[in-house]
Amino acid sequence: MASNPLSISNWRDNYVFEKSPITKINPENYSKQYIEDLIRLKSAEVGINGDLMVSIAKCESNLTQKWNYAHETNPDYYTAYGVFQIIKTHQDKYGINRMTLDGNINLALELYKKNGTKDWELSRSCWK
Repeated sequence: MASNPLSISNWRDNYVFEKSPITKINPENYSKQYIEDLIRLKSAEVGINGDLMVSIAKCESNLTQKWNYAHETNPDYYTAYGVFQIIKTHQDKYGINRMTLDGNINLALELYKKNGTKDWELSRSCWK
């Protein structure tokens, strides 16, 4: 049986050859193009609009897997993490690790399936 050329594992294996250069300093420091492509691919696999999800991620984090928002009462405590700026409460509820790129994207797709764009309403004016 031939492998699906659009599967995530095939895409990852061939990414460097097809979309050079890819910048990897550490496992969570991928190029923005890599992150955008991964979001589109994962979205397509579950029937979600990849353009919308990429737009949300660009507005939430500029396609970076990092902390962005400081907690209102404690500037040393950050509440949201990753390309989709997901809070720990969602990680705990769904059991998906938001701290990895794959986990952050997978959790965002689960949230979208459950709530639509509700979890990203604060950035709606940017991605709408």
